[in-house]
Amino acid sequence: MAEEKIKRILYLDHNFYMRERYENKEYKEVIGDIEIYGACNVEKAKEIFREFYPFDLIGIHLSTSCAFFFATYVRERYREIPIIVLSGVASYAKKTLDDIEFPYDQILNIPFEPPEDTAKSLVNILHNINRKQEMI
Repeated sequence: MAEEKIKRILYLDHNFYMRERYENKEYKEVIGDIEIYGACNVEKAKEIFREFYPFDLIGIHLSTSCAFFFATYVRERYREIPIIVLSGVASYAKKTLDDIEFPYDQILNIPFEPPEDTAKSLVNILHNINRKQEMI
């Protein structure tokens, strides 16, 4: 029987900082067949990225410091990984992101919610991407 590939999401969100259950400023959860790794800053995100690559999806909260640099880092090296930007005001974010040439594939409008809930939204996006690829 063929071994199924583990799917991974890396989620960069400043809201992970100072949360009780996240040691070393990182978050990990498994939902179904998807591992979600979270980081509160770019340095931790790069560390997780290098340690657990490959990733099937990158989520970046727009309010996180140096989000642009992390998105650029990923896009320049791994063009095939979709980058989802999370913002509380998606319509405004789109114009701003386009103006500064921020690399992204989709913008997700998120309410003010705990980062764990947003991570679950990223799982749904990855499932939708996988369904579309299966149809092709």
